[in-house]
Amino acid sequence: METSTAIACAGRTRVATPASRIVKWVLAGAHCSENNNRGAARTHRAGAPSAHWPPPMPLPSSIVPRQRLHQRSITYEGYLRDDGLFDIEAHLTDAKDHDYELVTGTRPAREAVHDMWARVTIDPDFVIHAIEVRTVGMPYPGACDRIEPAYGKLVGANLVQGFRKRLHDDMGATHGCTHVTELLGSLPTAAVQMMAGLRRENEGENKPFQLDRCHALETTSETVRRYYPRWYRGGAKKQETT
Repeated sequence: METSTAIACAGRTRVATPASRIVKWVLAGAHCSENNNRGAARTHRAGAPSAHWPPPMPLPSSIVPRQRLHQRSITYEGYLRDDGLFDIEAHLTDAKDHDYELVTGTRPAREAVHDMWARVTIDPDFVIHAIEVRTVGMPYPGACDRIEPAYGKLVGANLVQGFRKRLHDDMGATHGCTHVTELLGSLPTAAVQMMAGLRRENEGENKPFQLDRCHALETTSETVRRYYPRWYRGGAKKQETT
């Protein structure tokens, strides 16, 4: 059961309403300081560990005084369904710390100019079975949200087999919404992370998915030699270069 979440910061409160799942900001005073802003917009579900949330900012503080102008937040949540399929719910918001004048009207500070949702249903092989898109906040009401049904053409695509190319070909530029398409672009890695832990990495005859997909897990690396010795190819590479 989902509950509403509120975070207060220097007189500003962020409220996520469970019925619509729309994020609203209520302003009552000055903006948060830079230190208080760090991670302040993050929320977690009731019952989740909160002793160290939000985590401390690992980057060093800026040596130049500054004022935050804009915040883009993107989240992905993965669910295992009772029918054996999986849902990934993606959410993107853009909000400014100052009033924003658009040709369609002024958006008050912290009111989302973009508020987009997507729910993608996949099977264990990462094939898309269904997709829903909702545009709640937009700069051009009645225009931006008309594209929502078009994303249905992605049904049948596989998130780990050429998905980003298909997404670009089918929904890029004027075929879709820039921000929804960008939100969907990270579905492959979000899906892989969701599946991680559901089965052991070294089971079966297939090479673990993550190997040779980043510098740390190149099969000639010391990391692979240590943790995935079966798939280590460092010795073979050395022999080829000698």
